[in-house]
Amino acid sequence: MLKQGAQRLMLLVAALAASGAACDPTPIDAGDLFGSGSALSAQPPRATVVLLHGMGGFKNVGPIDYFFHVPGVWRQQGAKVYVASDTPLASVEKRAQELKAQLDAIAGPLVLVGHSQGGLDARWLVTRLGYAGRVRAVVSIAAPHRGSPLADVALGLAPGVVEDAIDVLIGTLGWSLDGVREVTTGYMTKTFNPSVPDAPGVAYWSFAGRASPLGLEKGSGWLHAPLLPTWSLMKSMHLESDGVVPVESQRWGTFLGELPSDHIGEVNQPLGETPGFHALAFYAQLLQRMHDAGF
Repeated sequence: MLKQGAQRLMLLVAALAASGAACDPTPIDAGDLFGSGSALSAQPPRATVVLLHGMGGFKNVGPIDYFFHVPGVWRQQGAKVYVASDTPLASVEKRAQELKAQLDAIAGPLVLVGHSQGGLDARWLVTRLGYAGRVRAVVSIAAPHRGSPLADVALGLAPGVVEDAIDVLIGTLGWSLDGVREVTTGYMTKTFNPSVPDAPGVAYWSFAGRASPLGLEKGSGWLHAPLLPTWSLMKSMHLESDGVVPVESQRWGTFLGELPSDHIGEVNQPLGETPGFHALAFYAQLLQRMHDAGF
């Protein structure tokens, strides 16, 4: 029983790892994101664009970016890009404090683009760490703003001694399961969101991924095999998702549309293999949108 509980909890962590005031912009044209023919051309914003990885994520491993090829494409368009690096498994507060230490060394206005937990880190930084004056926008991609039932199920199946044992194990790496505990639906809706309100003067944009096996459901994208168990669990709960976060939980602030992608493909992983979703075209569009909004 303990082994089964540990396996389920680590499945959640792995799923999360495989993979957050100006004028309202126009929603995405999802049709431009299918296939691979869209031109990667955009005008950059004046602000520095900061990329924030999700839970279990990384800045880069050798030549492999977490946001695969996105920093390079943006820089080719003339953008100022900073890729943050936070503790992979930690609380939002800890990760946001680490982010602040990095951004304190960068001058000028910022646009924060966070995938998954990175979107929550950005919200905490702005509201709780006094960054509202510097941040023009928080752009969240597949962030669990209202939590994920995967966290509810995983922690419910592996309480007490199993959870404590895993804490000790990953604690040797300086990590913790605090971030997993925080993305339960109850914590996000009853504790996090009330204590981290949106800051006046900061634009909050969000995108949601939607996927299905082989991308067969209308409007959905390709579901990579590692996310089939978690996607199936949420489907059994009658929840549409990207395999990790329900679509409705991903909506925050000005919702700009759904991406035909799962939680992995949203950051152009694995290694650009995102059938039916032109991830780099999406990120080029996003850069242009920042420019057009005056950021």
